[in-house]
Amino acid sequence: MRLKAMSCQTVENPTKTYLSPDFHQCGIQFLAFLLDTTLPKIYAFARFSSTWYDKLRVLSIASIWLFMGTLSFAQENSNVVENNESLVKERWLVGANIEIRPYYQAIESQLDPWRSFGTARLNTELNFLPDIEILVAPFMRIPFKSKNPWESCDKLPAQRAFVSLDDSFLKVKAEHLQVRFGYLVIPWSVSKASQLNNRLNPIDYRLGPDYPLFEQGKMPQWGSVATFIMEPFTIEALVLFHHDASLGSLIASEQGGVRIGRYQGAFFPTQLNMHGEGWLKSRSELHEELPFFDTPSAGLGLKFNIAHMDIGVNGAWHFDEVPSLTADNHLHYSHTATFALSVIYDLEEVIFKAEALIQPIMGSFGGKPTLFLAPDHSIYSQSSSFYALSLAVDAVYSHWISASLEIFDMLWWCVSSQGHMLGLEPLRARVTERDFFNRLALGIVASGVIPWTVLSWNIRGEIGLSQLDFLGQAELRYNLLPSPAYLGLNGTLFDGIPGGPGWFRKKASKAGIFFGVDV
Repeated sequence: MRLKAMSCQTVENPTKTYLSPDFHQCGIQFLAFLLDTTLPKIYAFARFSSTWYDKLRVLSIASIWLFMGTLSFAQENSNVVENNESLVKERWLVGANIEIRPYYQAIESQLDPWRSFGTARLNTELNFLPDIEILVAPFMRIPFKSKNPWESCDKLPAQRAFVSLDDSFLKVKAEHLQVRFGYLVIPWSVSKASQLNNRLNPIDYRLGPDYPLFEQGKMPQWGSVATFIMEPFTIEALVLFHHDASLGSLIASEQGGVRIGRYQGAFFPTQLNMHGEGWLKSRSELHEELPFFDTPSAGLGLKFNIAHMDIGVNGAWHFDEVPSLTADNHLHYSHTATFALSVIYDLEEVIFKAEALIQPIMGSFGGKPTLFLAPDHSIYSQSSSFYALSLAVDAVYSHWISASLEIFDMLWWCVSSQGHMLGLEPLRARVTERDFFNRLALGIVASGVIPWTVLSWNIRGEIGLSQLDFLGQAELRYNLLPSPAYLGLNGTLFDGIPGGPGWFRKKASKAGIFFGVDV
């Protein structure tokens, strides 16, 4: 998706900054048209669509509506005019993406392994004043083989259509201060693979893009972030007003692509070996609702620069992405305290990175919720102290390749000796004689182009070293230049010893094609 400059203009002079009259006029006309005609029709048509052709039409209409609506919100001419009294600049950036992905998944034949879904995504950025920026990123997904996907009853989460927002906010800038307010994703991590310090936003378990940007793989939270910059120091304080827990399925085969260094997001490998049909529900239907004033989170971070080195420390009081399981089989999310350290050493051609994270059981600090599989195959939860360390090296070679190679170790201390750690620990392991469990793994994130061609590629994945398993995905994309269209092949593979992360997500392995348009 590319951001393109549109012609929404502001006029600045030494005494006043204001929107041009044409901006107000076209904005009012667009909003009136949207509320009166377009939006109700799209919703009504989407809700009762049942065939592939109908869903494709919904996807196309919504994408064109989003993109053309943005264009109509801007003026026709984009230019820069300078004189002694005023300066007129382009202030509107917009990008849209439409994509369809049919694929074959390694699930049982009775669950229909031939699947496909389409997505429409829009990124808009508006600077209507010199120090004020608005960014909005809506997206929509439609599964093509699901009848009436907008009706949620009697459907797995993967068979449901949805409309949502990625990272979207209002930013206000002053001389040494920036404040963001909105539906936020907090990017505190420096590594590209495990992203240990990106812990304030729950994972989005709905089937989405195979290669999401960081802000596309998480559940944004309503909140505010204030950043104070006074070189060489940066201080960041944040408050998240309400905890919006993960959405999607509790079944590993229904959760999409690779999430490096993230485990226990599912309770069952596939829906055929579950204990009770209640687990077919989405996560949101099994949440234990908390009072509004019990759900805020807060964090504080400090960064400073020494020569070629950036050092950051931060702490947060927030909700862990792994839930506890209540006696009546509901999901309970609780506050926990985490503390992190990050270091970046930049040598230009090569960048070395390190991250450490601790989540202890200490006093009122509740540790990390951990799920266990009992000998009778029931699931229960218990808190453990959690420690993690990652070391990474990033390198870029011209525009041909950009890669990050990372080794990370995760340690759970004071774990239960009555069961195996769900989706993490080999089933053959002897659990009665251990007080801790650790996972050492190698992560890689890389992308690039094949020289002298219009082919680009992406790979990302994780290889378990302390217990052998593999979780990875690869993509080859052919860009149909000079048009904005593209097509390609992609595949996802999970495998490993029984009980480990690769084995647990084995049924999510898939191979397919994709085609789309970036505008």
